[in-house]
Amino acid sequence: MVRLLFTALAALALTPIVAAAQARQLAPASEWSLHETDEYCRISRSFGSGSHEVTMYFYSYGPTGSYQVILVGPNLPRNDAKARVAMLAWGGSDDTERTMVINSRLGDNGSLTFRTYGNRPVMRFGRAWSAEWDDRYDLPFDSRATQLTIGTGELDPITLQLGDMAAPLRQLADCELGLLPGWGFSADDYLGLQGQPSLLNGQDVVEIIRWPAAVLLNRNSMFLQLRMTVDPEGRAQDCVVQSPALQSSDQRAICREFTRSARFTPATDAEGNAVAAPFRASNMMFVFD
Repeated sequence: MVRLLFTALAALALTPIVAAAQARQLAPASEWSLHETDEYCRISRSFGSGSHEVTMYFYSYGPTGSYQVILVGPNLPRNDAKARVAMLAWGGSDDTERTMVINSRLGDNGSLTFRTYGNRPVMRFGRAWSAEWDDRYDLPFDSRATQLTIGTGELDPITLQLGDMAAPLRQLADCELGLLPGWGFSADDYLGLQGQPSLLNGQDVVEIIRWPAAVLLNRNSMFLQLRMTVDPEGRAQDCVVQSPALQSSDQRAICREFTRSARFTPATDAEGNAVAAPFRASNMMFVFD
């Protein structure tokens, strides 16, 4: 049974909670590397060694303010895409806050996936099963942070010593703008927008979207990344499921329901004229059991 359903635009006031155990420090074991496709840009780096090695994958699905982080390593807990409460901070263990992550397995490795957001607007939705909603489902990203601390009930806290991320984040930002021409927009036009497209009926949309049957049957948690074009009349079109890889029938159903139900205020250019622009949405399904 769905306990809570919401459009996630309001800030949640939570008191930081100090991690109970001393975090294990994991030093960099590689340089940052950049990977790009037609739908996302990713920077990654490995930390620690041996059974304590962890690789961090930092995904951006466009220059619209939302990031998805995946940590992979042999010492991370393994599960079947179940939600877990984690203590997480872009900083030291004294700054940790409760948030939600998805715990999965990748081959012989465990993985933890969470969402963090930057300084540009992005529509964020969330839905939770089998839990009272008293935790953040994502945290703001601090681009000045030099470490990431995370712990769960099954993982003693670890700290990835990120170092100065200014250079890799510049690479990521350049890559993000490079995605736009493939979506039918120029980087200059996007950067010159006076206002972004705004979804007017987010609550209606999140209630209408039908999750893939396999996800519901297996009670899997999932982060869903979408993009589309909002035309000058405020109509959504050209919807694409960027992540995860789903069957084409599920992708079509999700996009059909989103674009039919969504109502937008269009983007505006520097002169205040309504123009076509990209719109990004991130939807989260958290299942705890």
